[in-house]
Amino acid sequence: MKRILVIEDETNLRNTLVDLLEINGFEVITAKDGEEGVKKVIEIIPDVVLCDVNMPKMNGFEVLDLLTNILDELQIPPFIFLTAKTDRESTRYGMSLGAEDYITKPFNSQEVLKAIDVRIDKRNKIEQLVLNIERKRISGELHNGIQNIMVAANMGIKSIVMNNKNIPVQKLEVIKKSSDLIAMAIKETRSLSYNIKLHELEEKGLKKYIEKIISTLLITNDISFDYHSTIEELKDKQQELSICRFIQEIITNALKHSKANKISLSITGEENNLYINYKDNGVGFDLEEVLVNDGLSSLKQKAEELKGVLHIESSPKKGVVIDFSIN
Repeated sequence: MKRILVIEDETNLRNTLVDLLEINGFEVITAKDGEEGVKKVIEIIPDVVLCDVNMPKMNGFEVLDLLTNILDELQIPPFIFLTAKTDRESTRYGMSLGAEDYITKPFNSQEVLKAIDVRIDKRNKIEQLVLNIERKRISGELHNGIQNIMVAANMGIKSIVMNNKNIPVQKLEVIKKSSDLIAMAIKETRSLSYNIKLHELEEKGLKKYIEKIISTLLITNDISFDYHSTIEELKDKQQELSICRFIQEIITNALKHSKANKISLSITGEENNLYINYKDNGVGFDLEEVLVNDGLSSLKQKAEELKGVLHIESSPKKGVVIDFSIN
């Protein structure tokens, strides 16, 4: 329920506005003069303020002027001035202070309600924009900062273990547990990051976003990666995100298990006829054995979510070929 603060010194008019707004589903708070109005704005930060211009102690202009010097810009709610003055100078002055609208007394109920609805809608859009910007910032810090550091640290630990066979068993167990904890932290960070990835994907488009995934995953790997895409973006953003996760799963598996030094990835087609081809020159695997052990369950699940056809070819020492199509 949206909260409206009514700052009006005339009791009858104040009560009339309260009745009108409450009948139309708003929560209403009142102040009988400018000083009380300033306190109420600071206390509750309402969604809209209906404020009389001519009031004792502090007029409407002074209320808004004071609040702009006390609160951050985004904290100041939309101000709609109620006034009997119709001269351009007063209107211009109020607008210069940041007023959103003027309603001249006497006014009708529809005029007031429409003005409030317009301001609330505008405020909601601004708040959503700010939220999206903040989401992108947090997502970037998680994905490009914290997560990459943890991935690099974990690879470093595994490299030490692989290249040093003289580590005592007791210390090796501690190192292994530390590596597992880092892996768990990476998984949690990635999960949190995924919740806000859609906004970044909408901005970059499919092709550039996958480029970012590749560059991020290869940060600690010396691999020749050939990436080609004829599709810049898709209309269905949720499908785009699912495709990105599908491709990220393929590349992550390759980095963990393939030992490849050459990888190629191509994405071709169009919105409803998309084709993905992946190849590497790694150690490969026995496909039947992997399928029996359900080793590709996560990739298969992502393919099923996309309602596509997945085909995998591999054998020991002959790399991997993955074809995936959506028709």
